[in-house]
Amino acid sequence: MDDGLQKLRWTLDLVLERGDHSWSMENVSTPTTRAVLAEYAARFPGRVGFATLDGAEFGAAQTRIRLIAAPPKLIKLLQEMPSARRVSAREAFASRGLAVPATHFKNQTRNRDGTPCVRSVEEQSFTVCASHALTWCDRDGKTHKVMTARDSAVLMGFGSEWRLPAGSRNAQRGVGNALCVAMSKAIVQAAIALRTGAPIPTAPLLSTPPPPGPPAPTSTPEPPAPPAPPTLAEQPSSAASSTPPREKADRGLRKRLRTIESPIRGLHGPSPSHPDAAATED
Repeated sequence: MDDGLQKLRWTLDLVLERGDHSWSMENVSTPTTRAVLAEYAARFPGRVGFATLDGAEFGAAQTRIRLIAAPPKLIKLLQEMPSARRVSAREAFASRGLAVPATHFKNQTRNRDGTPCVRSVEEQSFTVCASHALTWCDRDGKTHKVMTARDSAVLMGFGSEWRLPAGSRNAQRGVGNALCVAMSKAIVQAAIALRTGAPIPTAPLLSTPPPPGPPAPTSTPEPPAPPAPPTLAEQPSSAASSTPPREKADRGLRKRLRTIESPIRGLHGPSPSHPDAAATED
């Protein structure tokens, strides 16, 4: 028998032997593991239940489909729990105060046409695996760099205060084999609700926006500012301001008359009776 299946059966036998009322187990969902769980659920219908659930439905920043085994009532509560808002990889890093180093990432698989499987950071990431990390890349799949174990931990929901195993390989293995934080929270909340009879909690979100504050107090509008005093260039001179308007109009009229008379005198010659004519003859 496969070593993994032996451990799966050993775990189920242990909780049944001890008579645990609240327990849970996570494993990769494969036809073989589901067959083992179906066998135990048939033998112990009131004590063993299972379901295949996606961590993204509970607020994880990755697609993480896993087989969850637990008492049937707890499994039922998990299935009835409302789905959380989908959290993108960019949001997961931003919640830790980190910037994403690239616009996309890829895993080790390829499409049918041979191109790498690529996702945007605005989506959930691929499943974080224990054997190899995801790779930061551009839209066309050009590699930027491989994700660190700490990057993988962010996608799993672990904060920076979590201590990872020493060495990059061990750290990636530890992170990839873990139960993502969003799913573990949902399991604990469902167990508490089952124990206390409280309503089913909603799946936890990555962050909750702050409640709106009180409206800002209205202020009385200020009166308009008085017009600025005219500059020196705009102020009229004392001489111009002291001249009466009627006298200014007469001056302008006499000036226009002289302008009209000048060409007429040039055509007809000076007139003896005109004062200007006597002055010319002299």
